Order: sequence, then C-alpha cells, then structure tokens
Amino acid sequence: MLAKCVLSCLLAWAAAPMAAQQPTAIATPTSIADRALLDLQRQAEAGVAQAQYRLALAYERGDGVARDLSAAVHWYSIAANHGFPPAQNNLAAMYAGGTGVIKDESAARRWYTRAAVEGDATAQNNLGTLYANSSTPGHDQEAVHWFRKAAHLGFAPAMANLAYMYSQGRGVATSAQEAARYYEAAAQAGFVPAMEVIGFRYADGIGIRRDPAAAIRWLERPAREGSQAAAAKMIVLLDQLADAGDAEARRQAASWRERTSSGRNSSGQNQPR
Repeated sequence: MLAKCVLSCLLAWAAAPMAAQQPTAIATPTSIADRALLDLQRQAEAGVAQAQYRLALAYERGDGVARDLSAAVHWYSIAANHGFPPAQNNLAAMYAGGTGVIKDESAARRWYTRAAVEGDATAQNNLGTLYANSSTPGHDQEAVHWFRKAAHLGFAPAMANLAYMYSQGRGVATSAQEAARYYEAAAQAGFVPAMEVIGFRYADGIGIRRDPAAAIRWLERPAREGSQAAAAKMIVLLDQLADAGDAEARRQAASWRERTSSGRNSSGQNQPR
C-alpha cells in the first residue's frame, strides 16, 4: 500500500445492484425532514439521477432515515447507470471496499474509469490509487496518468499522490524536486497531510532549498491538529533559531514544549516520508 496518509483514496460510499433486495420504504412523513426525504424519494423514482444519488447517500449514512445499505446499493446503482459520475465513483468505492457488495476490483476499476473519463477528479484520484495499490506490472504508469489528470484539475490529494510517486520513482523517474513541487502545491491548496510533508522537506532540504522559517509555517497547522511529529520538528527548528538569538523563536519553542508535554498533541503520527 502507498505510504501513510499521503496517498489518500478519498472514497465516498457506493453500492452495487442486489436484485433480491428492494429499498426500504420511507414512512408517512411526520416532520419537515420526513417530507423532504419523501420528496427526494419521489424525485429519485421519477428518474432524477442527482436525487437518486442523494437518496443513496442518505440511506448509506443513515441521514434522516434508518441506515440501509441495501437501499443505498439500489439507488447508487441506478444513478450510476444513468451516467451520474459521483454515483459511479461511489459505486466503484463500494466494489473496491466490499461494502454492501462482494469485493470486486475489476468492477471498481470499471466504474471509476467511467467517472474518471467524464472528468470527475475524485474518481480520477481513486482510480490512480487503485492502480498504485495493484501489484500488476505497468499499473504505476496508469496511476501517474490519473493522478496527473486530477492534479491538473486542482484536486489536492492527487497532487500529493503524484508527489509521492515522484519521490519513490514509481511510474516516473525519481525526482525530489518534482515531489517537492507537487507537495507544496497540495499544501497551498489546503491539504494538511501535504503541509506536513513539505514542512519536513523544507526543514531537511529535500528536493528544495532548506528554509527553517518555511518549514515552521507549513508544520504549524499539522502540529495544531495533533501531529506529534510535526510538533517535535517545529521545536527542533525553533531551538535552532533561538540558539542564533531569536527571542521569539525561544518563546514559541517553550510554548510548544508545554503544549506537547500537556498532551494537547497526542495523535501519535509518525514522521512523513
């Protein structure tokens, strides 16, 4: 499997047809929420693909209705067959994870591909992840192809995944510089796992000029969100600046030491690659 949280397969839920099952009927509405759900089911039954997708999500999550994977399977499948890319992506995810349906990687790939060729960035990233996690020769190149497409659409997890492929030389020539470039792009797009990775790369000068100040800027948010590795690295960098006479860095280092010793950073995350 690809490393840690960087190669992230952001799978929404999905389902596959189960002919023997019928969706659970929605009871007679007794509230505004009930009436809204009943209206949604009526739209779904009338053939509105977006309503079918939303109804599937509601059943899968138990959002306003009893959780019912059979009903979710039913409506995801119908919406996917109507050509609705988000439903196709979710249907693929169900096949990929074996959730509500027998696990079937071929079916997952088929449905991801249908959504991906329509330009759905989430499906493109998921398809790339499926290929990257495959042991079949040549699949790394396919993974890079789909990660790149999603990255060019601005999908931050795909940028991080493409960066990882460059860092490992999988499907592309190894390039620490390209890895750093895509990690930073993902971080700038708000993807927190990439912030941590590019922070370490700035700290250690991997594929990019060493810049402790930039490293601290990128590591701060992951540290605040519970990454012990990011917090520990920040303290090391702040100590270095403090030793050079930076009083503010000394104050911040002390503050982060107090924060970590008090248990406010306790996610236990390992250092990213």
